[in-house]
Amino acid sequence: MKTKNIDITNDEKITIIFNHTGCFNGSINVFVNDYNATGLVAKDLGRRTRPNGSINGNNECYMHSYGHHLARQIQDFYEYNGDIKVFETTY
Repeated sequence: MKTKNIDITNDEKITIIFNHTGCFNGSINVFVNDYNATGLVAKDLGRRTRPNGSINGNNECYMHSYGHHLARQIQDFYEYNGDIKVFETTY
């Protein structure tokens, strides 16, 4: 059984926002319902976080759709069958 820092059930609404901030640079936030669960999800998936609390997306924004890749990781880890909204932005 996997130890989880946050329980995510199929009734939850998940949103991923991946901000591409330049070539090979980006930050990712994960919201469960209206709660910013980025830190807890990062711990569960073994991901590094930035000082601002977002998941470090460095060296990963080259992937055409990294946000969807992270969504699949969340579905696998939490055995989540619900819909995950993914927004990828640049600024």
